[in-house]
Amino acid sequence: MLKTLNAPKFFGRMPATIDYTTILPPEMWLTVIKLLAVSFPTFDSTTKRKRNKDSVLKSSPYIWTVSALSRFFRQLADPFRFQRVHLMVHAFQEPLLKLRRIERFLDLLERRPEVKLWVRVLFIGQGSFSIEHQEVKKKYLAVEARVYKLVPELQNLQSLSCGVMSFSSSLFGGVLQLPRLETLEVNDFQLKQGQPDPTPNWDAMNRHGGLLRTLTVKAIVSSSPHTTSALIRLLQRESLTALVYWPHLFPEARGGVSLFWIILQHIPDYVFTCLRRLTIMIQPSDIEVQRFVQFGTQCPNVTSLTLNWNFVDSPSQLLDRLRGSGLAEHHFPALQHFKGPLDFAPSFTRDRPVDTVISDPLAQHRRKHEGEDGVTVAFNVAALKPSVPLRVLHLIVMERSDADIEAVGQHHSGLEEFTYEYIGVDDLCWSPGVEGAFGKLATLRMLTLENTE
Repeated sequence: MLKTLNAPKFFGRMPATIDYTTILPPEMWLTVIKLLAVSFPTFDSTTKRKRNKDSVLKSSPYIWTVSALSRFFRQLADPFRFQRVHLMVHAFQEPLLKLRRIERFLDLLERRPEVKLWVRVLFIGQGSFSIEHQEVKKKYLAVEARVYKLVPELQNLQSLSCGVMSFSSSLFGGVLQLPRLETLEVNDFQLKQGQPDPTPNWDAMNRHGGLLRTLTVKAIVSSSPHTTSALIRLLQRESLTALVYWPHLFPEARGGVSLFWIILQHIPDYVFTCLRRLTIMIQPSDIEVQRFVQFGTQCPNVTSLTLNWNFVDSPSQLLDRLRGSGLAEHHFPALQHFKGPLDFAPSFTRDRPVDTVISDPLAQHRRKHEGEDGVTVAFNVAALKPSVPLRVLHLIVMERSDADIEAVGQHHSGLEEFTYEYIGVDDLCWSPGVEGAFGKLATLRMLTLENTE
């Protein structure tokens, strides 16, 4: 006999408020918040994107949502709200508004000094273009002085990106002595020297800052002795495992041989034995290419090389100089991963343990635009002759061709991952030649075919 049961009381009216703090202990909530801190939505509204562009705090929007729930959650989320701080000012993106927001943030730090311990990632300086408006510039210089005073006090800072700016000796010394700094980026680096700013104590600086792993140097213009000495101190850190170098993009601003290569001559070879990843842009001149090739012997343990190509230079000029430079297997002998123009890949893969090649289509686009004749993609694919089977190949081409895929099947049948991305609207025709090529890729685990208009 069926019997009707009364519903339990908790199926009745829900309580007016829920005390979330009793559902899980604070340690568990903290774990949840940590996961939210590294999560970003895949899309957002236009209003939120615009607001975030000029904001000082660049934490995940999920963290802001959690912070608004209650005082309890705000206390837990506060250290994550202040992890990424953006104090960089762009001349053409409402600089006065950004400066006011930076001032409010700096005022907050004076009231709450504990916030300084929460900052992990920091952006400072000016964007790609210097501020020229006199009123804005005056305001910026006043704020800049406060920011520069702040940086050495951020003892838990792990990453620092510096836009266009001039370092004082005291600021540069403070940066080098940050105990947890792992990543540093400098743009148009200059070390100014004035009467109130004494010559840096390089010996004291060299005893600190041993955690620096990744250094990015862009657009060195100043060649003053102080700037040169400062860059030598940065580059000679034996802890570096990743180095990124970009010269000035425009030839008229470069002058002769880049200061970067001159500086490297003052650094012992053993310093770069710890280097594992190198990202570099080379000017198409004989002496620049020779310096780069010589640098390859100083980097016996580099496993990843990204060769960037400057859109204002001719790729064929740089390629011709590389081919005539004596580049051989004893330059970058441990290379495993190459990313750059496909025309350059055979020179860097031959007789080296390279198992990954990712192509860059910009050089192809430049040659096509200028009507230059170049070797085919299929020819370059066949010319990839590393000392180990190629495992990953990512081709980005200007025009689709069955011959490209047929060459892959013929010469690199051991591929595990293959991406073929072409620019255009044509559909990829599954011709007998293409089908046969894919049939040869017996070990393929991941295949991506994509067209980009």
